[in-house]
Amino acid sequence: MSRRLGIDERESEVIATATLLRDVGHIAIPARILHTPGPLSADERTLVELHPRVGAKLIGELPALHDVATAVLYHHERINGTGYPTGLGGDSIPYPARVLAVVDAYAAMIHDRPHRSARLPEEALAELGGEAGAHFDADVVRALGEEVMSSTAPPAVVADAVASAMDTAGLPPLRELTGTDPLTLLPGHRALHEAATQLAEAGELTVAIVQLEDLGDVNRNQGYADGDHTLLVAARTTQLAAARVGGSVYRESGRRFAVLAAGDPSARGRDLAAELHTEFALGPSVRVTVATGDDGEAVIARARAALSAAKLPGPRP
Repeated sequence: MSRRLGIDERESEVIATATLLRDVGHIAIPARILHTPGPLSADERTLVELHPRVGAKLIGELPALHDVATAVLYHHERINGTGYPTGLGGDSIPYPARVLAVVDAYAAMIHDRPHRSARLPEEALAELGGEAGAHFDADVVRALGEEVMSSTAPPAVVADAVASAMDTAGLPPLRELTGTDPLTLLPGHRALHEAATQLAEAGELTVAIVQLEDLGDVNRNQGYADGDHTLLVAARTTQLAAARVGGSVYRESGRRFAVLAAGDPSARGRDLAAELHTEFALGPSVRVTVATGDDGEAVIARARAALSAAKLPGPRP
């Protein structure tokens, strides 16, 4: 998005850092409010609307992050002046905050929330488009739409940083997934991309992404020990399915595993999605997508992009 918008390198870094830190102010809000499945009361809404101030105050303690703190402070302002915490409008809102507002709204819509299910990317983009010029900067909304709908995979270094830093589902942020994952002993995100590139040079390959749906809830409600146990079970379950198609398993990010197989297993009478469905029939609850092609980065990107399309049910209570 920064490249599409012509944003210079320094401001791009400010926006990227603010994206990772934008909700740090949630530490001041009771968990019961953050996870309320229905509409918030006026008092609860007032508490929630404190989080940009709290986050900016914490981040601003480091002088090097002053501009990041400013973006976080104003990322819930609206172009028409109806946002919070100060009611700024139009060009009075710092540009990094306007970019962050669009990214934050899109990310919220395409993920499950206590009060609603995740929306498809196309649905989220349509809603953003409807608010362009009123709630959101129209140029930023346009750039996001172009980026999301583009078939071009992001540079590997960007994919590495985003997947490892953002998609942690409540896991401690210091867990590094670019090498071997110390919990599951699986190779990490970077190894996946390197192996995919090598296999693609030899011909077609298949990538499956397995995303744990309830890991964040397990971590919050039962503790990280149970969360780690869930991850271990999912890792071994994924390996069992992968073994039947001659595939390798990777810890793709905090709550995702990836299966990489040479060629197309379905051509050999093995349906990778069906194998995973069978292994996860008793839980934990996951989403699974599969993509095939001869471009490693593009296949991984397609498998990721399809995650919102299909959810496999876990065990019912």
